[in-house]
Amino acid sequence: MKPRFTYEWLKQQILRDGNVEVEAGMPLLDSGPIQRFVSQNDGPRGPLNEQPRGPLQVLIHQVRRRDGLSVAQFADKIKVDPAELASIETDSQFTPRPRTIHQ
Repeated sequence: MKPRFTYEWLKQQILRDGNVEVEAGMPLLDSGPIQRFVSQNDGPRGPLNEQPRGPLQVLIHQVRRRDGLSVAQFADKIKVDPAELASIETDSQFTPRPRTIHQ
């Protein structure tokens, strides 16, 4: 069976299109059809959605959970103050010291 699309044809199509966002289906020009599925009072709920979590918070939390360590155990492992590690993980406004980031 011969493929319908050759490597050269695909390469030409990619080069011709450039950096275009890829979508499935028809483009959505108006959000009206979606609004019927969303109530007016939908929004962030609960303590997890009050402040967005930073990438460092997420990284520390995921690594700690992956290794199955408590905050104190993880802080001991990476030689960082447990209070500072807890602040990094829970407070999105906290700025850690450069030494902590290096560890």
